[in-house]
Amino acid sequence: MKEYLPVGSVVTLKNMGEHSFMLIGYFPKSAKSEKRYDYMAVLYPLGIVGKDSMIAFNRSQIEKVLFEGYRDEESNALTTALTDMDERLPELVKKAAEQSRG
Repeated sequence: MKEYLPVGSVVTLKNMGEHSFMLIGYFPKSAKSEKRYDYMAVLYPLGIVGKDSMIAFNRSQIEKVLFEGYRDEESNALTTALTDMDERLPELVKKAAEQSRG
């Protein structure tokens, strides 16, 4: 499983044409469905141009990484923790389900 990208990375997405998106955050929640996504991004190079200018998507939707954002010790620790958590999530969900059954 690929590690999470740092904020500031620029990617293209599958089925989104030639548009590029810059990552601005992690785990946004859809107001309509309560679904959580891996990333929040804005159209690059425009950025935030209105209330509907952000997009939420999952890592599986990334087609190509055009630029990887700045990394330092703090961002490396965060992306590593996010990746570890994501890899352990199915196991944690299974354990929680087993515990709730009694």
